[in-house]
Amino acid sequence: MTGAARLSADVAGIAYPRPTVAAINGHACAGGLITALNCDHRIAAEGDLQFSLNEVPIGIPMPAVYCEIIKHAIGPGAASELTLFGQIHDLAAAARMGIVHQTVAPDKLLDDAVSWAALVPPECHAAYAFSKRALQATTMAAFDSAARLDRDWLSRTMSDPGSLRAQARRYRELKGKEITWTPPD
Repeated sequence: MTGAARLSADVAGIAYPRPTVAAINGHACAGGLITALNCDHRIAAEGDLQFSLNEVPIGIPMPAVYCEIIKHAIGPGAASELTLFGQIHDLAAAARMGIVHQTVAPDKLLDDAVSWAALVPPECHAAYAFSKRALQATTMAAFDSAARLDRDWLSRTMSDPGSLRAQARRYRELKGKEITWTPPD
């Protein structure tokens, strides 16, 4: 999926007119966490899970549209902390920040996620869709401005020499070998 298609899918995902529930059974980092934050309710399996948006500390700017999704999901304060600093949060911290709403035993995860989604009976889907859209009205309006910011600045920021050096450093740390591209001077 291209970057533009991914952004479009994420915007559509947040506006999906039925209940959406993320059943998180493992670590949720980067794009996986964004996908979970797109959902109306997030349930995580109890265990040693980690949550992180690690893009910025490795030199990758967070798209403005994603920032709007994150702010809508967990509020501006937690969104800033999660997005800008890339810290790894355990399950308890993720619950405090609103990243997850509920934790359950691993063997109950899918059943509880399905049960949560079923709280809205089919005959109430129209009311749910309208109410969800009303709750998201300011976020949806902000998407246009965020998309313009992404179009105007995102590619320049991704190719910024400092960003490329940070990405090269992280590559060396993770892979234990030299990069395969020429870093900027």
